[in-house]
Amino acid sequence: MNEKETSFYEDLKSCGTEHYYRTTFMKDFVVTDGVNIMFEKLQCYWVGDIVASYIPTIMKLDSFFSVKVIVNDSKAIFTIDDGNGNILVTQDIPYTDLKQNLKMFLQYDEQNFVLMLPSEY
Repeated sequence: MNEKETSFYEDLKSCGTEHYYRTTFMKDFVVTDGVNIMFEKLQCYWVGDIVASYIPTIMKLDSFFSVKVIVNDSKAIFTIDDGNGNILVTQDIPYTDLKQNLKMFLQYDEQNFVLMLPSEY
């Protein structure tokens, strides 16, 4: 299934952000209002932990990334790409109760890595 056929979590009320939230162990990693709401609603804070764990690996490659979690039959594939579809990180998730696919952007803003929904970019 290609990305055009894949549906991702959306919150059309989330465009821009008023607050940043530190949700993981990493001090220079924050999430936007929309991502924080999504983590709470879908109970998937673990996605933020996975993203944060790969930041030391990818931080010297670029300052913008696309993050996806594709769910299929209680399993998932987590990927980070360079925004142009070139995969930098892939991780198999052997079990998840997550029911929706996720797509987010990760951008470095000179102080923090900011994880945001596409509607907040």
